[in-house]
Amino acid sequence: MIRSLAIGPEHGDLTVLTDAAGRGRRLAHRLTLEPEVWSVRVHFEQEEPTLGELCISTQSLRVVASGGGVTPLTSIDKGAIHHTMMSQLQAKDHAEIVYTARTIERSDAGYTLQGPLRIAGSTQPVSVEVTVEDDGEDYHLSTTCTLKQTDFGIRPYSAMLGSIRMADEVVVAWQVVVPKIEVAVAETD
Repeated sequence: MIRSLAIGPEHGDLTVLTDAAGRGRRLAHRLTLEPEVWSVRVHFEQEEPTLGELCISTQSLRVVASGGGVTPLTSIDKGAIHHTMMSQLQAKDHAEIVYTARTIERSDAGYTLQGPLRIAGSTQPVSVEVTVEDDGEDYHLSTTCTLKQTDFGIRPYSAMLGSIRMADEVVVAWQVVVPKIEVAVAETD
Protein backbone atom coordinates (compact mmCIF):
# COMPACT_ATOMS: atom_id res chain seq x y z
CA MET A 1 0.00 0.00 0.00
CA ILE A 2 1.41 3.39 -1.01
CA ARG A 3 0.45 6.38 1.12
CA SER A 4 1.29 10.04 0.65
CA LEU A 5 1.67 12.90 3.09
CA ALA A 6 1.31 16.58 2.20
CA ILE A 7 3.47 19.16 4.00
CA GLY A 8 3.19 22.92 3.45
CA PRO A 9 3.59 26.39 4.95
CA GLU A 10 1.16 25.52 7.75
CA HIS A 11 3.81 23.08 9.06
CA GLY A 12 6.80 25.43 9.09
CA ASP A 13 9.22 27.53 7.09
CA LEU A 14 11.18 27.36 3.87
CA THR A 15 13.73 30.16 3.52
CA VAL A 16 16.45 31.17 1.08
CA LEU A 17 19.36 33.16 2.50
CA THR A 18 21.58 35.26 0.25
CA ASP A 19 24.90 36.91 0.95
CA ALA A 20 26.85 39.73 -0.65
CA ALA A 21 30.15 39.59 -2.50
CA GLY A 22 32.56 41.93 -4.22
CA ARG A 23 34.56 44.90 -2.98
CA GLY A 24 31.41 46.78 -1.99
CA ARG A 25 29.76 43.88 -0.17
CA ARG A 26 29.39 45.97 3.01
CA LEU A 27 27.03 48.22 1.05
CA ALA A 28 24.84 45.35 -0.15
CA HIS A 29 21.88 43.72 1.55
CA ARG A 30 21.84 40.12 2.71
CA LEU A 31 18.34 38.91 1.93
CA THR A 32 16.02 36.38 3.50
CA LEU A 33 13.50 35.13 0.94
CA GLU A 34 10.44 32.98 1.55
CA PRO A 35 7.99 31.50 -0.92
CA GLU A 36 4.37 32.07 0.03
CA VAL A 37 3.31 28.97 -1.93
CA TRP A 38 5.20 25.68 -1.57
CA SER A 39 4.36 22.06 -0.92
CA VAL A 40 6.08 18.79 -0.18
CA ARG A 41 4.53 15.43 -0.94
CA VAL A 42 6.14 12.34 0.56
CA HIS A 43 5.16 8.86 -0.62
CA PHE A 44 5.46 5.90 1.74
CA GLU A 45 5.51 2.14 1.20
CA GLN A 46 4.73 0.48 4.50
CA GLU A 47 6.38 2.87 6.98
CA GLU A 48 9.33 4.02 4.86
CA PRO A 49 9.44 7.13 2.65
CA THR A 50 10.20 6.14 -0.94
CA LEU A 51 9.74 9.35 -2.93
CA GLY A 52 9.48 13.03 -2.11
CA GLU A 53 8.73 16.13 -4.15
CA LEU A 54 9.09 19.80 -3.24
CA CYS A 55 7.31 22.35 -5.46
CA ILE A 56 7.80 26.09 -5.01
CA SER A 57 5.79 28.71 -6.87
CA THR A 58 8.51 30.90 -8.37
CA GLN A 59 6.25 33.98 -8.42
CA SER A 60 5.53 33.60 -4.69
CA LEU A 61 9.14 34.27 -3.59
CA ARG A 62 9.26 37.38 -1.40
CA VAL A 63 11.90 39.35 0.52
CA VAL A 64 10.90 38.96 4.18
CA ALA A 65 14.03 40.36 5.86
CA SER A 66 17.33 41.99 5.03
CA GLY A 67 20.56 42.77 6.79
CA GLY A 68 23.45 45.02 5.90
CA GLY A 69 23.18 47.68 3.29
CA VAL A 70 23.55 51.41 3.69
CA THR A 71 19.83 52.00 4.22
CA PRO A 72 16.92 49.69 5.08
CA LEU A 73 14.98 48.24 2.16
CA THR A 74 11.78 50.06 1.27
CA SER A 75 8.71 48.45 -0.27
CA ILE A 76 9.83 49.96 -3.60
CA ASP A 77 13.25 48.29 -3.17
CA LYS A 78 11.57 44.96 -2.40
CA GLY A 79 9.40 45.31 -5.52
CA ALA A 80 12.47 45.99 -7.66
CA ILE A 81 14.26 42.99 -6.13
CA HIS A 82 11.23 40.80 -6.84
CA HIS A 83 11.12 41.99 -10.45
CA THR A 84 14.84 41.26 -10.94
CA MET A 85 14.50 37.88 -9.23
CA MET A 86 11.58 36.86 -11.47
CA SER A 87 13.59 37.83 -14.53
CA GLN A 88 16.65 35.85 -13.40
CA LEU A 89 14.51 32.81 -12.53
CA GLN A 90 12.65 33.10 -15.86
CA ALA A 91 9.41 32.89 -13.91
CA LYS A 92 7.19 33.48 -16.96
CA ASP A 93 8.52 30.30 -18.54
CA HIS A 94 9.25 28.32 -15.37
CA ALA A 95 6.43 28.76 -12.86
CA GLU A 96 7.82 26.22 -10.39
CA ILE A 97 11.07 25.23 -8.77
CA VAL A 98 10.91 21.44 -8.30
CA TYR A 99 13.06 19.00 -6.33
CA THR A 100 12.27 15.30 -6.67
CA ALA A 101 13.89 13.01 -4.11
CA ARG A 102 14.03 9.78 -6.10
CA THR A 103 16.29 8.03 -3.60
CA ILE A 104 15.60 8.23 0.14
CA GLU A 105 17.88 6.32 2.51
CA ARG A 106 18.02 6.22 6.29
CA SER A 107 20.93 8.03 7.93
CA ASP A 108 22.04 8.42 11.54
CA ALA A 109 20.10 11.67 11.99
CA GLY A 110 17.19 11.02 9.62
CA TYR A 111 17.33 10.55 5.86
CA THR A 112 19.57 11.25 2.88
CA LEU A 113 17.66 12.38 -0.20
CA GLN A 114 19.03 12.39 -3.73
CA GLY A 115 17.44 13.58 -6.92
CA PRO A 116 17.11 16.33 -9.52
CA LEU A 117 16.44 19.98 -8.72
CA ARG A 118 14.99 22.12 -11.52
CA ILE A 119 15.41 25.89 -11.34
CA ALA A 120 14.79 28.26 -14.26
CA GLY A 121 14.68 25.34 -16.69
CA SER A 122 18.04 23.92 -15.64
CA THR A 123 18.26 20.61 -13.76
CA GLN A 124 21.09 19.47 -11.49
CA PRO A 125 21.45 16.50 -9.10
CA VAL A 126 21.22 17.49 -5.43
CA SER A 127 21.81 15.50 -2.25
CA VAL A 128 20.10 16.67 0.95
CA GLU A 129 20.41 15.51 4.56
CA VAL A 130 17.10 15.76 6.42
CA THR A 131 17.27 15.59 10.21
CA VAL A 132 14.28 13.99 11.93
CA GLU A 133 13.56 14.40 15.64
CA ASP A 134 10.66 12.67 17.40
CA ASP A 135 9.29 14.44 20.50
CA GLY A 136 6.57 11.86 21.09
CA GLU A 137 3.72 13.79 19.46
CA ASP A 138 5.39 15.42 16.47
CA TYR A 139 8.17 14.87 13.96
CA HIS A 140 10.55 17.83 13.60
CA LEU A 141 12.19 17.81 10.17
CA SER A 142 14.95 20.18 9.13
CA THR A 143 17.62 20.62 6.51
CA THR A 144 19.94 23.20 5.04
CA CYS A 145 21.40 22.99 1.58
CA THR A 146 23.87 25.28 -0.17
CA LEU A 147 23.33 25.82 -3.88
CA LYS A 148 25.28 27.76 -6.49
CA GLN A 149 23.17 29.94 -8.74
CA THR A 150 25.59 29.50 -11.64
CA ASP A 151 25.05 25.72 -11.54
CA PHE A 152 21.52 26.49 -12.76
CA GLY A 153 22.53 29.06 -15.37
CA ILE A 154 21.61 32.00 -13.13
CA ARG A 155 24.01 34.91 -13.11
CA PRO A 156 24.09 36.44 -9.60
CA TYR A 157 22.81 40.01 -9.44
CA SER A 158 25.49 42.70 -9.60
CA ALA A 159 25.64 46.50 -9.58
CA MET A 160 28.25 49.23 -9.83
CA LEU A 161 30.28 47.32 -12.43
CA GLY A 162 30.35 44.22 -10.24
CA SER A 163 31.75 45.88 -7.13
CA ILE A 164 28.46 45.03 -5.38
CA ARG A 165 27.02 41.63 -6.17
CA MET A 166 25.11 38.76 -4.72
CA ALA A 167 27.27 35.81 -3.74
CA ASP A 168 26.93 32.80 -6.03
CA GLU A 169 25.99 30.51 -3.14
CA VAL A 170 22.59 30.67 -1.48
CA VAL A 171 21.45 28.65 1.51
CA VAL A 172 18.05 26.96 1.48
CA ALA A 173 16.71 26.08 4.93
CA TRP A 174 13.59 24.04 5.69
CA GLN A 175 12.11 23.44 9.15
CA VAL A 176 8.72 21.85 9.71
CA VAL A 177 6.77 20.16 12.48
CA VAL A 178 4.47 17.35 11.36
CA PRO A 179 2.06 15.87 13.91
CA LYS A 180 2.41 12.09 14.09
CA ILE A 181 -1.33 11.74 13.58
CA GLU A 182 -0.97 13.29 10.10
CA VAL A 183 1.63 10.69 9.19
CA ALA A 184 -0.54 7.89 10.58
CA VAL A 185 -3.57 8.92 8.52
CA ALA A 186 -1.71 9.91 5.33
CA GLU A 187 -3.96 9.36 2.34
CA THR A 188 -3.70 6.23 0.21
CA ASP A 189 -2.75 6.84 -3.43
